[in-house]
Amino acid sequence: REPEPLPPEDFFVVRAGQTFETPLLDLDGYSGLHVEAGGVLKGRIVLKDKPGVRVQGHGIIDGSYYRRAQDGCIPLLCLDRCPEAAVAGPTLVNPQGWMVLVGASDGVLVHGINEMGAVVSSDGVDIVGRPT
Repeated sequence: REPEPLPPEDFFVVRAGQTFETPLLDLDGYSGLHVEAGGVLKGRIVLKDKPGVRVQGHGIIDGSYYRRAQDGCIPLLCLDRCPEAAVAGPTLVNPQGWMVLVGASDGVLVHGINEMGAVVSSDGVDIVGRPT
């Protein structure tokens, strides 16, 4: 495994040994998310209009904050109008819908992620729409 990158100072960081729970993380005020190995972000991430945003680290992003029967089909990680964004390294588990959803974003890099999901439509990276 490649060494874990150090996060820039303007990243939201979930430290090793920490579990951070939130219904929705939008990274308002941050340029990226870094989940250290041994750290867990429990919730969902929706990023809109954030060119160059990064989601990185070797920690876990866990969608079990929600329950599909109660909350419906909720994507775990959404990048909407985020050109040149990158997702690198994390393990994504327990989505309640799409695992990674990329919409209207050119030049997005998805690399070295692990995905584990058991619900219909949790089987990969879904690319929808094109910027106009």
